[in-house]
Amino acid sequence: MNEFDEEQFDDDSKMRILGVVSIILTLCSAIFIGVYLYTTMQQKTQEIEQQQVSIMLVETTATTASFEESTEVSQKAQEETTTQPTEAKDVLADVVFELPINGACGYALGEMEVYDRNMGVIGTLKAGQAFVIQGETLDLLIIDYGGETGYVLKSLSMINLPDVIPSIIYDNANSYASILKSGEFDIPGLTGEKLYETYYENARLGYKEYVMPCLYYTAEKIAKVQKNCLAQGDCLYLVEAFRPYPTECTIRTTFSTLLETNPMAAMGVSNGTWGISWFVSMYLSNHQRGCAVDVSLVKVTDLGSQTIAGVEVPKVNAYEEYEMQCPLHDMSLAAVLFTAPVASQDPKAWKSAIYADNVTEATKKLHSYFADEGMSPLASEWWHFNDLEAKSFLDQNAMYGNYYLEENCSRLPEIQ
Repeated sequence: MNEFDEEQFDDDSKMRILGVVSIILTLCSAIFIGVYLYTTMQQKTQEIEQQQVSIMLVETTATTASFEESTEVSQKAQEETTTQPTEAKDVLADVVFELPINGACGYALGEMEVYDRNMGVIGTLKAGQAFVIQGETLDLLIIDYGGETGYVLKSLSMINLPDVIPSIIYDNANSYASILKSGEFDIPGLTGEKLYETYYENARLGYKEYVMPCLYYTAEKIAKVQKNCLAQGDCLYLVEAFRPYPTECTIRTTFSTLLETNPMAAMGVSNGTWGISWFVSMYLSNHQRGCAVDVSLVKVTDLGSQTIAGVEVPKVNAYEEYEMQCPLHDMSLAAVLFTAPVASQDPKAWKSAIYADNVTEATKKLHSYFADEGMSPLASEWWHFNDLEAKSFLDQNAMYGNYYLEENCSRLPEIQ
């Protein structure tokens, strides 16, 4: 090999070595960048998950002023409330309900799990079991669970309406002398009979009151309806919310017997368009699901106020009944709202329906109040309204309401 060839060989070797080193450096750089990106993504994911957990368990200070972990902001608000009650009233005006939910009585619609702060299951509530509500956080209620703090789903929880909307006039005749009739005909075994107990002492309100619970989300809608009614000089007259399934069965059986044995009564219910199933459920009604109310409308002639735990709320002292198309709980064709049936499970079907000829202006006004808050009328009963949105969160195949509500465990709200 001559001198020229040796130099060329050295140059070629150097070039090859440099190329290998370059490749190694490139690979090392790529590996380093990959590890860095992976580590960064893992840290970000953990941060996001931690934030989500924190958000799920942040107590709403407006309704949990006495809860264990009040923030500095809530402490400041408490001081202002103590020294300036007028300002406290303004703060409460922004709350959906007339009274804070703290201390209100809740009920498990069906069997449901109770969670701790980390969403671990710590127990189970039986269907119909009462509990004291301490506050709320997003889609959970904070409850007193045997002296411990527990969390339950709002979507499966009922709340006693008088505990949070005391201004409504409550009168559940089915708990003392049922007004269920069919036209001019009494229904043997129903009319004038006490169907179930629901009138208990209410420690929160300081007097006896009917237990009338419904799903929490439905209660929020009803609170808005009542607020709008009062603003227009009207008031809701509520005769039934939750209805036990055994009572539903009694109504179905006795009403069916009347129609089978009284041809005149049957003619007042069935005409080829409407039938018995439009006036009583053949299985489970929305009353058992906690998402239906039977209600009328009255005109307020004397509106006062009452103070509960330092909170001033409206109180209807006197009222006049509006003229409706027929009495409440008259299970006959006189009660139909529209000229023809509409799908009761469709929240929009009724919007194109035509009012029946005997519908009064007061009936239309009542209908408008509820429709404005997203509740749907039942085509066959002018007094009945469904919350189909709240119903959509439930197991549609589950049995609900096969129990009686035997207590009201509400307490005074803790306002600080």
